[in-house]
Amino acid sequence: MLDYSNVDDLVFTINSTRIVSYINAGCIAILFYDCFDCFEKEVNTIWKKKWTMTKFMYILTRYSAVLEGGIVMYQLSIPGDWYDDCSFAFKLNAWMFVFGLGVGEVIMTIRTWAVWQKNRFLMFALPIFYVVVWAAGFATTALFLQSLEFKPNPLTPYVGCYATYTDPIIFISWVLLLFYDAGAQLVIMLQLPSYRKIF
Repeated sequence: MLDYSNVDDLVFTINSTRIVSYINAGCIAILFYDCFDCFEKEVNTIWKKKWTMTKFMYILTRYSAVLEGGIVMYQLSIPGDWYDDCSFAFKLNAWMFVFGLGVGEVIMTIRTWAVWQKNRFLMFALPIFYVVVWAAGFATTALFLQSLEFKPNPLTPYVGCYATYTDPIIFISWVLLLFYDAGAQLVIMLQLPSYRKIF
């Protein structure tokens, strides 16, 4: 937890919050540009094709990011003294991000299974691996969001959402994601002839 009685900590926090806001706004602009730029191709290659589970997950992943972008824009526009709104928007944004990422990882898991030509063992092993890792990731995210606080700071009239307390436990979620992706990539590599010789 930062000590806001220290002016340097306060200035650092405000500057960091502004930088994150600018990066978020830039990422949203790129996302919307990509959606408009690829719309015609997407209609022809995705929307006009037969509905499958993979198509459904792609659309869910693609457009949950657009919805998440809208939530981020709302969060960026909230006055800093609307603490409940800041908390709600941040938590909703975090869960939308985790949801979209989780669906994207399901697509990657299906791809891994396909590379192994729908191996019967992996048909059970990969979903178990997914559930174990992602359940821990969801639990960690829930603990992080439960610890999140948006409270008044008497030292500054600064307007904008910034957290006054967060639990560093969130890093575990990123470690779990790295572990899951590395495991899935290793399983894919083991199926490729050039890598099978190494192992």
